Amino acid sequence: MNLGVLGMSPGNGHPYSWSAICNGYDKNFMDECPFPVIPAYLYKQSYPSDFIDNARVTHIWTQDRKISEHVARASRIDNVVDDYRDMIGKVDGVLLARDDAENHLEMSRDFLDAGVIIYIDKPLAFDVRTAQEIFSHEKFEGQIFSCSALYYARELEAALETIDEIGAITYIEAHTIKKWSTYAAHIIDPVLRIVGDEQKIVDAKPFSNHNTQGCQLRMASGLVVTLSAHGSTQLTTGSIRLFGDKRELNIRFGDTFYAFRGALKAFVQSVKQKKSVIPKHHMLTMVDWLERGM
Repeated sequence: MNLGVLGMSPGNGHPYSWSAICNGYDKNFMDECPFPVIPAYLYKQSYPSDFIDNARVTHIWTQDRKISEHVARASRIDNVVDDYRDMIGKVDGVLLARDDAENHLEMSRDFLDAGVIIYIDKPLAFDVRTAQEIFSHEKFEGQIFSCSALYYARELEAALETIDEIGAITYIEAHTIKKWSTYAAHIIDPVLRIVGDEQKIVDAKPFSNHNTQGCQLRMASGLVVTLSAHGSTQLTTGSIRLFGDKRELNIRFGDTFYAFRGALKAFVQSVKQKKSVIPKHHMLTMVDWLERGM
């Protein structure tokens, strides 16, 4: 399976990592990756056994040809294009690996109109109206795949195996780093996997102070969820604390490689079956929660 990758946005090195998880890497060039956390977790893995073996990133576009060429050398991508639309007809799926959601509609439209399945990095959009407009370009249901990779985190999977032991969940407190607009998805998606995307919100209170932005959501079921993004605070990418009527459970995310690989495997499955394995309703609910804290 051939994939194309689009990047980059400020502070986001996904084209390096996502491509390397599919293709492997050239260590000489990966050592120069401007995001040192990426080679740090790549080098801990065994190639090729820990990597994806049924898909290859064959094309790359970024807004700077020099950046494209460096990513291509580091992550073994054969083709650098000057216009991302040139990938159409040459790849089976596309990784829109940018988290500047204000550009997602424009950059996904041509691929959607051409019937190409596309992975749109989190968040899909900053508001539900724009998300709906992106979906309006689908040529078939399930053409869009979008999530935080933490939806597939090892730590979340382990927690879900014992979730029944904490009893009925009454309160959830979740934290992430950096900006609410770009990083809140890292806690919203895992929380939605825990509680489901059918929760009815009866009250939403956004808040911000100093370095923190977030939102508290109260559900018709009585569940209360508090979500916070803490700017430059040195935390892990995400942590979730669940309070049940029997005991509490803490989830602290740390295995970035496993999460990215899980999300990419799910996308490859979506391309194979020509339908996203993540339901549209889930993706729209994630954007709805995000918008309530904007």
